[in-house]
Parts: sequence; C-alpha cells; structure tokens
Amino acid sequence: MTVSTRYDLALAFDWEYDRDFIELLASEAENLGLRSFTIDPDSLETFFYRLKGGEFFAKVLVDRASDTDPRFFDLQRELQSRGCRIIDPLAALHWASDKATMHLEFIQKGLNTPYTHILPPFSQKPHCQLDETQLTPLGEPFVIKPANTTGGGQGVILSAVSLDDVNRARSQYPNDKYLIQERVRAKTNEGRLFWFRVFYAAGLTLFCWWNPETHLYRQILSSESNRDEFSSLIRNMEQIARICGLTFFSSEMAITENDRLVVVDYVNEICDMRLQSHHRDGVPDLVVEAICKRLAHHCLDLCETCDGGHPL
Repeated sequence: MTVSTRYDLALAFDWEYDRDFIELLASEAENLGLRSFTIDPDSLETFFYRLKGGEFFAKVLVDRASDTDPRFFDLQRELQSRGCRIIDPLAALHWASDKATMHLEFIQKGLNTPYTHILPPFSQKPHCQLDETQLTPLGEPFVIKPANTTGGGQGVILSAVSLDDVNRARSQYPNDKYLIQERVRAKTNEGRLFWFRVFYAAGLTLFCWWNPETHLYRQILSSESNRDEFSSLIRNMEQIARICGLTFFSSEMAITENDRLVVVDYVNEICDMRLQSHHRDGVPDLVVEAICKRLAHHCLDLCETCDGGHPL
C-alpha cells in the first residue's frame, strides 16, 4: 500500500539566482506552520515520479519555472488536476505577459499608457502598415517592443527613429506582434527621477524608485511616503491586478513632466527577486521580505480551502 505524504506548499524554480527568494518564502511559510519543500531541475524528475505514483501531494504550488521549462509545466498540470492551487498558472502568465493585449485592456479601463501603434507579426504582414506621418506623434527617439518576447529587455529598442528601424525590429522576432511607442520622459525633482518599479503580491502593493538606465532600485523612505503621487501608484496597481488576474507581478510606472502618471511596462509576470544585499541591481531586501511574508500568508489562506490530493 502506497503512503501519500501531503505538504502544504511546493516551491518550484529553475533559475539559480531565485534561491534566496525561495528560501525566504519557505522560511516565512514555515513560520506560519506550513510544511514546504522546494523543487529545482535536479529534483524535478523524482518529485514528478512520486506525484504520479500517489506518494505525495502539495496543496499550493508557487511555480517560477514553468514559463521557461516545459517539464515543470507537466508538474504544474498534474498537481492542478489533483486540486492543487497554483501561483500563478502558466496560461494566466501567458495572457498577462502579452503587451499588446494588456495595452488594449489598460486603455479600456482608463489607465494611461504611452502613445502606441500595435503591428501584427512580420510573418503575417511583412509590409509595415505605418507611414512617416503616423510616426510623428511618437516623437524621436521612439520605442519598439515585441509583445510576447520578454525578459531583460529582450528585443526592445529604445532609440528608434525611422520606419527602417521598425521593419528591422519586426523581422527579428517574425512571429511576434510589436508595439511602437512614444518614449516616456519622467519628471525629475531634486535629482530624483520619478520612475518606479511597483510590485503586487496577493493584495499588497510595494514600490521603489527605479532607474530605467542603470536598473538600480532605491526603497521609498518614510519621509517620502506622504507624496500624493504614491496613492495613485497604488490605485493603478490594484486596477492592473484586476485586469491581469495574477497573484504576483510587477509593473513600471512614471510620472511625466506634466504630472501624468503613465504605466510604461505593463505586467512583468515573473519578477526578478534577487536581493540588493547580494546584487547591486537587486530589489531592496526589505521589499523582498515583505513580499515573501504576504505570499506566505496568502498560501496559508489557500491551504485552508484546499481539499485536493486524492489519487486519480
């Protein structure tokens, strides 16, 4: 007779720099009395074999690997079929990560976005549908972004000036849609650029000063926290969360020189959680710790409503 081991929380990751975040999240979960374990590429096969054999089950899976490794998606799908709750399901990640889809959703819901043209994939329509007069409202330089090719600014061009630039960019990822956008210019005050990385974690919104040129974060100080602009960041992020449906993600927002709050980069579905204490361009440690604490409490809530785990 097979004995099934039931855990509260499984934490899956495939990027070595995720380990600090996963360990912090596991620690916060265990402080709440949750039994957790981690799954990395080396242990994946063993855990999947045990799951298929009915030897273990997890009530909640925090999955930070299925978007890059299909083997983890097999694990996610098997756990989900048995009643496991997923943060966040791969299908939801794919939908939310599509910049063209999110752009249209944001506009419909009244969020400010950069002036944008959306072009179909080069493989479908190789001839650009824009002309020079349509580029004029974008200003120079303008930005070119693939809609679905994500990660570390992959495929993004920040200094485009012509239709030739657009055509060359579209042929780089010929099966992807493209966004042609104005380049947002944030206001500055006392040497501070009003550009932010905003995190959403199961109802909690946290934000940092962020520099798009250096990619360096600075935590918001308590003396700065009464700014009126910051309440707008929170309202925007709550609206984005309702639109994209994800539990954990980040966005970029900027306040322009005419005090217009603009969502610049829509939904970063797998947040880079490297610690600033270990990496110069990492997220401030206190922010990561607060995210882990909130996610752990959310996992606890999910565990209390999970009744899955029975072998199929």
